[in-house]
Amino acid sequence: MKVLKKGWRGAILSIALFAMLFIWNGIDVKAAENGSFTVTDAKSHVQNSHFALDDVNYLFLTDQNSLDAITITSNADIASIDRTDLSFDATVDARTISGDFSANQTVTLTMQDGNTEKITLMQSDLPCMYISLNGTTLSEINADKDVKHQGNSVTITDVDDTANDLDKTNVEMKGRGNSSWSCYDKKGYQIKFDKKTSVLGMEKAKKWVLLANSSDCSMMKNKIAFDAANQMGFAYTPDAEYVDLWVDGDYIGNYLVTEKVEIGSSRLNLTDANAVLMEYDNDFYKSEDYYFTDEITGTHFVMKESNTDNDTTGMTDFQNTLHELELEMYSNRGCYSWADISAKLDVESFAKWYVVNEYFLNKESTSTSFYLYKDGANGKICAGPVWDFDSAMGAGTSGASDLYMYQHWLLQLLFEKSEFQTLVQQVYSQYASVLNSADEEVLTLQSEIQNSANMNYLRWYRLGTTDAKGNTFPATYEEAVNDLQTWLSTRQSKFSTYKPDYTFTATVSSDYRTTELTYQSLGKSFNRLWFVVWSDDGGRNDEVWYEATPGADGVWRATVDMTTHGTTGMCTVHVWTGDASGPKASQMASSFYAKTASGQPNPVIPVQNTVSSQTVYRLYNPNSGEHFYTLDWNEATYLDQIGWNYEGVAWNAPTSGSPVYRMYNPNAGDHHYTLNYNEAMWLKSLGWNYEGIGWYSDDSQTTNVYRVYNPNATGAGAHHFTMDYNEAKWLKSLGWNYEGIGWYGL
Repeated sequence: MKVLKKGWRGAILSIALFAMLFIWNGIDVKAAENGSFTVTDAKSHVQNSHFALDDVNYLFLTDQNSLDAITITSNADIASIDRTDLSFDATVDARTISGDFSANQTVTLTMQDGNTEKITLMQSDLPCMYISLNGTTLSEINADKDVKHQGNSVTITDVDDTANDLDKTNVEMKGRGNSSWSCYDKKGYQIKFDKKTSVLGMEKAKKWVLLANSSDCSMMKNKIAFDAANQMGFAYTPDAEYVDLWVDGDYIGNYLVTEKVEIGSSRLNLTDANAVLMEYDNDFYKSEDYYFTDEITGTHFVMKESNTDNDTTGMTDFQNTLHELELEMYSNRGCYSWADISAKLDVESFAKWYVVNEYFLNKESTSTSFYLYKDGANGKICAGPVWDFDSAMGAGTSGASDLYMYQHWLLQLLFEKSEFQTLVQQVYSQYASVLNSADEEVLTLQSEIQNSANMNYLRWYRLGTTDAKGNTFPATYEEAVNDLQTWLSTRQSKFSTYKPDYTFTATVSSDYRTTELTYQSLGKSFNRLWFVVWSDDGGRNDEVWYEATPGADGVWRATVDMTTHGTTGMCTVHVWTGDASGPKASQMASSFYAKTASGQPNPVIPVQNTVSSQTVYRLYNPNSGEHFYTLDWNEATYLDQIGWNYEGVAWNAPTSGSPVYRMYNPNAGDHHYTLNYNEAMWLKSLGWNYEGIGWYSDDSQTTNVYRVYNPNATGAGAHHFTMDYNEAKWLKSLGWNYEGIGWYGL
């Protein structure tokens, strides 16, 4: 199935779809009329009109236009202008209209063909970035974020400070982002100058990131967090400034131009030849060139950069130090030496990282975008720089009194030490005034970007919708700003308990067959408590609920039979509390180590499965090129008998979760599968047959199933789905488009 492209026309889209303001993944379904009107500014840069769903042609103007003397060019002849309520004398001449316009004023034109067109001019107060592409289009850049496009031109203008003006050629441009890239049509980008260049007064460097902030309805969260961290004494925090962005005449929206997190004299200044910048990334590590899976915790670390290109010496040194650290902390759980730990970790940087991420409730940082670095063999592992707060500060169901970041396994171990608790308290006390002023910065930023935000949300129809990440945007930008300001204002008083309000321990027996779990809540009471335990590499197939027993000392205890979990490595624990009727709410998540210090497997018996799964079978049609997936073994057997090739098990699916819909094209003989209900219904409107739910996606996101698309396929087999990232990457090398994660298996 082909994605709708900008400028696409078709009789299939009905009036009903327009009435519903139908949006699929943020794609503008009425973009065919874009560019009906244009304006050329003082830099000879063209701005094309954007035809919005309110039937108005919006001209988003750079700061190089003067509204009191502007000429608009039409692609069709103009008959007349409606002069009702006009405050100026406009001149119409064939295909142009000139006059003294006002911002946000709507002008109605009657065209020679009798149709009417409405035009509204808009202009913000931000600096403007205008990118002229060389031999490519933005659609081609958006097709593959990893392709670098050379020879482009970048102009920055700032009427409030002309010292920031910039004109550069030979600029490289590419896409960037992970989930934001696959989930949103407004995408992030990276530009690279041919020599170090200052942008909007920031320190000189070659690489710059254009953050789209697509999942942040306020478009302020990254800026607020970066500004706070800048005052907290990290070795480096990226600087950032707002711009309005145009690419080849099309207004792309409000962007945050941000310093790239990288090693460099003006960025993270690491001097050792084997210095390395790493990322804790359990979500997207497979797409990176260099990574390792931590042998104790089973988590994944990516090498983002080293001082010696393509040399993994620094990564190996980082891995060895981390392994030594973990062996010390786990083998002497709760009794390890603070001096030994602080000799390997820059504990102050971890305390600062915890405080800023916990304060702003940056939940994603426990699984990805958690940067760490080590400046050579003699350096300590340091936390930072901070990054990626667009899904923080109240996103989703996050309350202003929530704590979350302490659940990261390393922070849990650190919090067991009174020295770290004291250090966190000192950091918070020192920088509380910085963090507590964040709500005031919201109002300052609103004044700065309000006009740009108005333009952005006319360009991207996001307000009042729910996106692919499950974020629901308010109906107005003002409401979005108020929600953020209220959350941050409430956070000030709720964050007084800036560390876990409980104690949790996991003590593994000497024969590794049992683990004693304890939990004590500080200030909360409840009638019953359960420890929910599963092994991290068991896919929750070994999940067991252990009901705990309360002691007179207020501590709840339970004994875990480790042989039931049949694995080495990390086990995850959820603690559920409830009453006589059963569990009500999960209080926390933790992890504990269940492997010998030597790394040898535990003596275990076979896993007792308590969570059922289903097998998804994969077949291939050598005649049509289609891959087919099914839960039905009889269906798979039948297809194998009539000439399809049976290729084995594709993945295991849970028996419940988010539905994956199965569609069939009776004309092409092709099947398609999607987690997106809107996509399924859109295909149905095009004549595809809806065949119900094919299987379910694992809501715990245990195993990625990747989706790739063959743009050259003319019939069946255009899409392919695989849990093998190397297969997806190989297809991408053959010209297929990588479309991200389709859904999740067990």
